[in-house]
Amino acid sequence: MGITVSGYPNYFKVNGPNTGTGHSSQLCYIEAMINYIIKAIAAVRRDGAIKAIGMQGTKRSAAFLRRALTEPNAEVPQSFNAYRAEVNMPLNFLFVRAKTRDGREVAGVRINEDTFSIQLRDLTGKLHSFFKNELTELHKDWGQSPMPVYAAVFSAEEMTDIVAFLASLRGVESR
Repeated sequence: MGITVSGYPNYFKVNGPNTGTGHSSQLCYIEAMINYIIKAIAAVRRDGAIKAIGMQGTKRSAAFLRRALTEPNAEVPQSFNAYRAEVNMPLNFLFVRAKTRDGREVAGVRINEDTFSIQLRDLTGKLHSFFKNELTELHKDWGQSPMPVYAAVFSAEEMTDIVAFLASLRGVESR
């Protein structure tokens, strides 16, 4: 339906890809999507808000976790690829820094972007939406992760312990 995006909780899109038939009124589809979104938001309010950037709940291998801790930029895409066999938002992960006309600076992960606006989620989980003409600066940091490099922070033994702990956490097996 194009309403939700895997790995991005609390993010809903109306009239995204694969929504509607293209040969009849969109109103009935929009109404169904809004009803779904309202029910999902009610469930989040009832059960507690979920805040995450990236692939929440995905179980990764020990090798992947070690590399993520020691080389966080290694898996971050270097550019946008609009044509791909599988739609997977993390493939187009983009860290963005924006500055508004009043001098406010916001940094976070791009959630959505079009010609006129951009939405991003900061590292506290707060969603920000801006019209591009209200920004004095917009930096798209392709290939950059907001995660610090931990290679020199931990000893080899400590890193092994951390990776073992992270690998033991429950999650959904990644594809």
